[in-house]
Amino acid sequence: MVLVLGSKGMLGSELVRQLKAKNIEVAGFDSDLDVTNKEALSAKILELKPEVIYNCVAYNAVDLAEQEKEKAEALNSQAVLNIVESAEKVGATLVHFSTGFVFDGESTKSYKETDQPNPQSVYAMTKYQGEQNANKCSKHYIVRLNLLFGRSAESQNAKKSFPELVLELAKTQKEFAFVTDEISTPTYSVDLAKEVLELVDKKYPYGIYHLPNEGQASWLDFAEEVFRIQGMEVKLNPVLADKFIRAAKRPKNSVIANTKFPKLRPWQEALKEFLNSIKEKQ
Repeated sequence: MVLVLGSKGMLGSELVRQLKAKNIEVAGFDSDLDVTNKEALSAKILELKPEVIYNCVAYNAVDLAEQEKEKAEALNSQAVLNIVESAEKVGATLVHFSTGFVFDGESTKSYKETDQPNPQSVYAMTKYQGEQNANKCSKHYIVRLNLLFGRSAESQNAKKSFPELVLELAKTQKEFAFVTDEISTPTYSVDLAKEVLELVDKKYPYGIYHLPNEGQASWLDFAEEVFRIQGMEVKLNPVLADKFIRAAKRPKNSVIANTKFPKLRPWQEALKEFLNSIKEKQ
């Protein structure tokens, strides 16, 4: 028995699909289980006694977090501690997901798993606090990713991933401006879920893992590849990040390097597969 928290989000729903495909008994909870309610969460975990808990719950509104610090802390930090305390009682392995935004972005090199985080926003700080709490679990994996894309989440409040969003916008406009000086690592939900299950199944040593797809991209690079694969003529204008007024500071470089696990395929290949899967459904 495994438990997926945040099971209707983009990553959570993909994990549920792949777990079921492996005939693994899985219980999934989303808004129907409040992870900030310590008593309710503990009761459910003690009832189910899962061997593995995948925590896909997150507050990821980067700018809004500057105003809603308490909400961000509750979901990204305190909830993780609640999960850890219950996981310890049943001897469960915790798989917790985090982000390359925990780094300050000042390095010109990609960040390794051993590099010291230095978060620069409320969102990033609360995610780092969540990592520190997850580290208190005897058996834990902390998996960092960036720029998650994939099949739309099942939850009502979920936003579309970047590729779907720009394609939707391109139906009504043919010119865009995208940032060139923020570089990160796109991560395909299907590939991430597959490798995370492998990580647990093959009992890799506990600790921090970076599992993005290989390669890096600015927002402009990402958009260019989306439209190239789709064969669409769209005018893309490069701009610097400081042209946009945003509440939260973003790292200029949030590229994370996978140095501890077999490398995932290039993000361009994964993006092509994802966009083809969208076409097949239309």
